[in-house]
Amino acid sequence: MHGSTPHGALRLPTVTSRIKRLVTVLISVAVIGLSIGTPVHAAPQAAERAYAAQVAKAGLTPAEADELQDEIDAYLAHHEGRQTAINEVALDDKGSFMRLPLPGEERARDLKSGARSAAGAPCLYLYFCAFNGPDFTGIENAWSACYNHTVDANYIGTGSWINNQTPGTVAQFKSKDGVTRWRDSGAFSADNEADWTWVWYLQPC
Repeated sequence: MHGSTPHGALRLPTVTSRIKRLVTVLISVAVIGLSIGTPVHAAPQAAERAYAAQVAKAGLTPAEADELQDEIDAYLAHHEGRQTAINEVALDDKGSFMRLPLPGEERARDLKSGARSAAGAPCLYLYFCAFNGPDFTGIENAWSACYNHTVDANYIGTGSWINNQTPGTVAQFKSKDGVTRWRDSGAFSADNEADWTWVWYLQPC
């Protein structure tokens, strides 16, 4: 909840220039295409088609799609990561990600596969999922790698979490000084009304 964003900020400012955004996305995708040996022109076209398909499948209007993209841009302006879906950012190379709810919806969802855990919980198996709203609503951060993950400024006040890792895996909740102040009972466990205000770091195991 803390990084470079002022403590307690629930929404980051939106990016006003869609032209700059488009140029940045095209340049980034071109660089990725060069690094993996893919023709430069093919990568942006593939990404554009994938995102357009997600927008259509989700039934979003152009205005809603723009609103969602602005939120993604605002997040990336303050955090490391790369966009992997119209509502998703990959946070590292180990599978961790951040997802936003679609406009008008309370819960974030996977627009790439629609996958959920076998138990039907709104958190994939092998992940610890943090939500900035109660009852597993709002922004979702899903972590699996066993290191300290920073809980950003969108997490303050009452939120929720699900530990859906391998059975018995204990998550550690840490304060600003990096000290573990509380541990959960081990997976599977969950709290639909949790206070994120004092939590600065989360170590899933």
